[in-house]
Amino acid sequence: MKNSIMNIVASLLPLLLFISCEKDPLPDPLDCPNPPCIDEPPPSRLGVLDTIWSVYFEGGYTGTNHIELIDGVVYFSYGAKIDAYQSSTGEKLWSWSDPVFDRKALSLELCMEELMATLQNGSRIIQVNLKTGITLNSYNQNINSWGANARGSLLGDFYYYTQLKNDRSHANLVRSHKNDLQNWEIVYDLVQGEDTRGSWANMESYNLWINPNNGDSVLVFQHRMAVPNRVDVVAFSLNTREILWRHNDVNTSGNSNHQQMLVMNDKAYIMAAEVVIAYDMFTGDVVWEHFDRNRTISFMFHKFEYAESIDALIVKGASPRLYALDPETGEEKLFIEDAGANSVSAGSPSYYNGIVYYITGSYFHAMRASTGEMLWKERSFMNTNSRLNGDIGIDQENGLLFAADGFYLYAIRMHED
Repeated sequence: MKNSIMNIVASLLPLLLFISCEKDPLPDPLDCPNPPCIDEPPPSRLGVLDTIWSVYFEGGYTGTNHIELIDGVVYFSYGAKIDAYQSSTGEKLWSWSDPVFDRKALSLELCMEELMATLQNGSRIIQVNLKTGITLNSYNQNINSWGANARGSLLGDFYYYTQLKNDRSHANLVRSHKNDLQNWEIVYDLVQGEDTRGSWANMESYNLWINPNNGDSVLVFQHRMAVPNRVDVVAFSLNTREILWRHNDVNTSGNSNHQQMLVMNDKAYIMAAEVVIAYDMFTGDVVWEHFDRNRTISFMFHKFEYAESIDALIVKGASPRLYALDPETGEEKLFIEDAGANSVSAGSPSYYNGIVYYITGSYFHAMRASTGEMLWKERSFMNTNSRLNGDIGIDQENGLLFAADGFYLYAIRMHED
């Protein structure tokens, strides 16, 4: 009898252990070499966020400015491709690719009036129809001994980019009408020498200001000559073709953010590595400077975002620190010591309806602008390469956010109080 009872207990023991065991924890994403590796949360969702739809894409991507929205359509640029999706449903409308482009980061500039996208990868520039995904225009610089910066800017009716001599001794800032892209005008040039104090000639971060008093079109940009260590800020009149004002060696590190300078309220703002600087566009005077608290190279690779509800510029760079700065005085309206460390390609903060959304590594954050309260912090669970990168797209009409982690493009419901 005793033996039979022991046999019954032995036979039931595995079942009892199975029933009583707690569910195994999710595997560490670092142990996942080949996605998808887990399905709780499913890899097609971003943490526990309300993911309306998601789509898998191959090849990953790098850089910023790769998610844009117009009239309910989300345009997603990755590698050498563009996909267009219906924002509310995820229905794919078209897909574009071109064998001439390689897999390096591309800049994506949308022109709403002509419904076209302009992509640049160094010396190659292509325009695509936003309705059909058909190539409209293409240009290959093909100048012997000359290359180009990776990205350009669509400012008003003209597309601007910088041509670079291969030995970096000479740089030309050129432009072409947005509907042309075959005929290029040299707007400004820079030669390595006394004017650059031996640094490599280079121009980046261009933006446009229209003088409200006389209608003058003024380009503001930087001589970003971080090799070896020189950054200048220049305001250049397109009407008179002269420098209106210029500041040499604007910071101690000699390095700066290569993203577009912000022009707002007749001021120009630059992230110069360890310092944010505001300039009066009329006079060129320095209105204010705000240094990173540790005076380290923190303000790199990311753009400003304006938070209307608190009238502040949101600055989130590669360091864990997040700042909300008064655009008139530079005063800190909000400071968070540890808001998460950004990777180089993590993209810039986005703001809507009192909430600041931003990405750090594999994490997607939502923060209340008025208080700094963290509303969510969710991560991608794909694999070791699943860092979220690129900027965050916002569809105000449908209340959706768009982000990508190198494997999936996600449409996520905005935070609701």
